Amino acid sequence: MDAIKEIVERRLQHEGLRSVIPDVEDCKLRIVYEQHGRLLEWLLVEKGNRSGGYLIEHQADRMTILSDRNAIEQCMTVERNRQALGKIADVFFNPTKIREWQQPSPRPHKGVKSFQTYLELFPSLKDNDKALTLIRMEREEAEFVVTLFERVRSYYEPTADQKDSILWRNAERFRSDTWIDLLQDLHKAFPIMQKVAKLPFQMAHQLGSQKVRLMTGIGWRWMHWQVYAHWHDDYFYLFDRWKSNPDNYEGMQQTLLESVRPVVARLFPNEMIVSEQTLSCEREPFRFREGERNA
Repeated sequence: MDAIKEIVERRLQHEGLRSVIPDVEDCKLRIVYEQHGRLLEWLLVEKGNRSGGYLIEHQADRMTILSDRNAIEQCMTVERNRQALGKIADVFFNPTKIREWQQPSPRPHKGVKSFQTYLELFPSLKDNDKALTLIRMEREEAEFVVTLFERVRSYYEPTADQKDSILWRNAERFRSDTWIDLLQDLHKAFPIMQKVAKLPFQMAHQLGSQKVRLMTGIGWRWMHWQVYAHWHDDYFYLFDRWKSNPDNYEGMQQTLLESVRPVVARLFPNEMIVSEQTLSCEREPFRFREGERNA
């Protein structure tokens, strides 16, 4: 995959491309979508008050600038799913995230920090039978939480890392019908994580990270409330202002997809009017090897 990324990255310097897209120097963002055996790149360009985009299909020995609205719509669908999943990941892993109901604040989000401190307990917790028995948690439940949030973390995309880079999207990961199960799993994870509140501070002190070992008993109890409030005020609030741990998964999915439409609209303004053209390139080893389709 790294070799393919390097090929696509340097193709922006292709002289023929610059003759067809003269404002390519004003490219603000590049997003590559791998879907149905095709590699499609969306170039977002901004110049003054003008913005637009170009869709390019990359193949081993050529690039084709497309004017296919259906292909653009497919990329937009993938991006809506990607942004929605990223919004969930932000709740749990973005320490600078601003709550939906608050004005921007320069302070780090304490709920995210407390949640991550809680989460750091689980790898040790799942292997400690005494602790599991005390809080009435099954080993499988602890392992489930670890695996689930590794998946959630994979959708976290720090904004700072996007500058001067290409964003890659594997459409298979972001199909609408594949992330309902993520909402279901998060619904199951909430009551499991609440069991940690029953863990005695002395045992948490032994199992926890450096941050837990520096806590007082009062700080440990206060963290339980911060984690509980974080689920309610930051995750559940994405879907419902009042309901705790909602389970209308299809409705939740649609609510989240609607919430990211403005973001996707900014990424996909009305495309530039160009005629479809094919540009020859030096032939490259442009095939995916097994295991590389995970961007």
